[in-house]
Amino acid sequence: MCLAPAVANRWIKPGERTQYTPQDTATIVCSEGFVLTGSPQVTCGPDGQWQGLPACRSKGKCGPAPSNPHAFPRDGSFTLKEYPSGALIRYKCSTGYVRARGSTSIHCLNGQWTNLQLRCERKKCGSAGEISYGQYEYTGVSFGDSATAICQEGYELTGPKVRICRDGGWDKRSPVCEPVHCPPPPEVKDAEMFDPIYDHVPFGHVLSYHCRTGALIGAREIYCTKNGAWSAPPPECKDIVCPNPQVPRGSRMRGFRAVYKYGNTVRIACNPGLRLLGESFVTCGADGEWKPKLPECV
Repeated sequence: MCLAPAVANRWIKPGERTQYTPQDTATIVCSEGFVLTGSPQVTCGPDGQWQGLPACRSKGKCGPAPSNPHAFPRDGSFTLKEYPSGALIRYKCSTGYVRARGSTSIHCLNGQWTNLQLRCERKKCGSAGEISYGQYEYTGVSFGDSATAICQEGYELTGPKVRICRDGGWDKRSPVCEPVHCPPPPEVKDAEMFDPIYDHVPFGHVLSYHCRTGALIGAREIYCTKNGAWSAPPPECKDIVCPNPQVPRGSRMRGFRAVYKYGNTVRIACNPGLRLLGESFVTCGADGEWKPKLPECV
């Protein structure tokens, strides 16, 4: 239940009651010498409170200063409940906003504020600048937007990655994209390096290894990656020997030698009348075993 609307200097149409049930309506009419601010019709809510009560103010006085989503009174007078006739309020755009159009001031005339026409829009920061070997990705160029720095492949960022458009422009300093470098190339025992660079190895540089003695196990070429690391571990130079490829009832038709080292290939053939079961060509592998395994003569 709602009690009679608590509005000073008013009377109610069609007639005042002491209690009202939810959904009941009443029309507020101001007494002589007062002017209504708000909607004259009010409704009793389910919580026993009137919804949207207006006010009856002395003629010539104005109510609180009207609000603006992106501006505020310069004198901070939003807290005042009444203003005398002739009062002037000047508005200022909020931080990060600038005046787009409309007057910045309103007047209290005959108990009503003149129309607040001020429209403020977000400040624009424009471009955040150029980055050598990189670029910015923008969410926008207005107040509150961000610019994210992205470097080209093979370059790494030094400085702030994200900059924000503030009231005074883009914050922080502009970053720099610097070339990625790998550590000095790893030395390999018994190996020679082709085209080595020992200081500030750039992204993409390729380094080749060649064994002076033994077999090269691993990657013959490695390169400096965009992450500043070598693409693979350095290889090894090993003296790998495979056992003599003995095949019962078979013979070595090609590749015969006294010692079989890594990478040597032999062709196996069977004696006349026998069939070869397996591959005829086998190669000495990095583990000292024949690849594929030695065939059989059946």
